[in-house]
Amino acid sequence: MEAELWFVLPLVIVVLTSSSLALVFVLRRLRPSASTGKMISLLMVERLARAAQRRGGLLAAVGLVGVPTAMLMELQRGGSLLGLSAIVATIVACIGVRAFCVGRAVLTLVEHSGRSLTAELEGGTVILRHGDAELHFGVSRWALAGVRRDAVPRSIARVG
Repeated sequence: MEAELWFVLPLVIVVLTSSSLALVFVLRRLRPSASTGKMISLLMVERLARAAQRRGGLLAAVGLVGVPTAMLMELQRGGSLLGLSAIVATIVACIGVRAFCVGRAVLTLVEHSGRSLTAELEGGTVILRHGDAELHFGVSRWALAGVRRDAVPRSIARVG
């Protein structure tokens, strides 16, 4: 009985992680956005991007470790249900790598754009404007609350 539980536990973890990610994605899409955006500081944008990088790196690590683990357990046991967990772990890893890369791109834009970059918050989306170019960066309300808790003053927000 304990041996069967050991094989099912990683599957349960991966399924719960992927279903919670899907639920968060759906809830973000359903959340009403503000009609006008508020200017925010680039320091706030940098902190949000670093938080996205941390979360993305964690998801990528969990997913990338889950793939070989599920494959080894499938070869050892021969179960087809564990093959499904390898697919889900791969999807989780891809989501994590994407979040990490988006966070890195935002940080690069903030570091290299100079004084012409402005940041605006509309609902759960940070909009970075540099000349005619625009970059939309989705943030969770928990990350936004954490950054606001650190008290980044609005007075240092750049106005175009």
